[in-house]
Amino acid sequence: GLAGVMGGANSEMTDATTDVLLESATFNAANNRRTGQALGMPTEASARFEKGLSPDLAPLGLARATQLIQQIAGGTVAKGMLDVFPAKDSVASPILLRMDRLEKVLGVSFPMERVVNVLVSLGFEIETEGENSLKAKAPYWRGDISIEDDLVEEIARIVGYEAIPTTMLSTPIPPYLPQPMQQVREGIRDQLVALGMQEIITYSLTNLEELSKTNALDGESQPLRVANPLSSQHEHLRTTLRSGLLSTAGTNLSQGNAPVSIFESGHVYLPRAGDLPAERDMVAGALCGPRWEAHWLEEDEPMGFLDAKGVLERLFERLGAECVFAPSHDPMLSPGTCAEISVGDTSVGIVGEVNPSIAASFQVEGYPLAFFELDAESIVKSMPPIKYAYKPIYRFPAAVRDLSVIVEQDVPSAQVQEIIQRQRLVERVQLFDVYEGDNIPAGSRSLAYHIYFQASDRTLTSDEVQKAFQSIIRSLEQQVKGELRA
Repeated sequence: GLAGVMGGANSEMTDATTDVLLESATFNAANNRRTGQALGMPTEASARFEKGLSPDLAPLGLARATQLIQQIAGGTVAKGMLDVFPAKDSVASPILLRMDRLEKVLGVSFPMERVVNVLVSLGFEIETEGENSLKAKAPYWRGDISIEDDLVEEIARIVGYEAIPTTMLSTPIPPYLPQPMQQVREGIRDQLVALGMQEIITYSLTNLEELSKTNALDGESQPLRVANPLSSQHEHLRTTLRSGLLSTAGTNLSQGNAPVSIFESGHVYLPRAGDLPAERDMVAGALCGPRWEAHWLEEDEPMGFLDAKGVLERLFERLGAECVFAPSHDPMLSPGTCAEISVGDTSVGIVGEVNPSIAASFQVEGYPLAFFELDAESIVKSMPPIKYAYKPIYRFPAAVRDLSVIVEQDVPSAQVQEIIQRQRLVERVQLFDVYEGDNIPAGSRSLAYHIYFQASDRTLTSDEVQKAFQSIIRSLEQQVKGELRA
């Protein structure tokens, strides 16, 4: 037979049985469960012993079985019982309960008589009792009672948690320690979710093939390899969030879950010579597919670089920081749709459209794949203290002028907008058109802006607006060689 699982045929009773030897035992719960699972024999016996039955039940069960056999089948019961239990002395040892410990944990003292009555009502045996302590032995059905604080919990449970009075803390409240890294990381996550993106969580382990798809391997230093990888797909610590993010985007797009607008916040592990990898907090996002779900009133417009840029502009605006975009280069992103993101003088990330060949390796085809990556630690270091400024609504109307200026291709719109914004009467500037084509010199483009002139204390005169407008034109001519478009 198998102890605790199933008896053997040579020990079963038959119609010819005249003498019966009863065995009552308990078994190690973990071993019993493993045996039953390994042999595929989930029996009623194994189900009982898997629960970790108390050894005190063995003599009780033996006595009850003997009594029933004698009453129903008759016969003579032999005297005596053999008890073989090597760990008998270690079972249900008395637990010391000190009154000062009870008061320290619960914050209130109870009379010794009340404590004894509670424990006795729960089946505990009080072995010794003193003025400030007692020893209690747990009943066999309470295998969860093993330490002093278990007794304290039982007393609190029976007396009632509502009977414990509210008191002040016995120690001073520790001062609040700002955690700028955590605040920025949580702020970025909250704002991206508010902007309609969904957060994903991917494995921190990856493989060299996935990393090579995003050109994340430089050939000099290799990502750290774990000693006992669970599979060939999860051998190395990731050095970037790119591969996991783009793989998730491709999977969703190929399964028809579009539009895809996802981001991930997590650690990357950058190799260091002769040392453990350096951990960096990074945030990356991807946008792909139609800008909105299919609708008979709307045409299918794909998301792209400008959508990702718009998300980042709103993100930094809500974080209280001003970001600047400048043309850049990244081996994973397409030339002409790649921009570096800076806050102040610090580079904090990059945004652009993934090279179509790289996007195709992640099952993204038919749509541009916009991508951005932010270094959370650099954002923390570069962000100025957040100051919220409020101003009343203007009581006087704004004067709006449109300006169309021709500049060279390499002059970013943000630079032109900054020059316009420096004029003290300009309240707001809005780019509404970019044109390249007929009547525009080669290597140049036309940028058109709405310019809002406004003052808080008066209505501006036409002369004031015209002078400010001419001042802007002169500044553009001097600083970016801008030419007013006819």
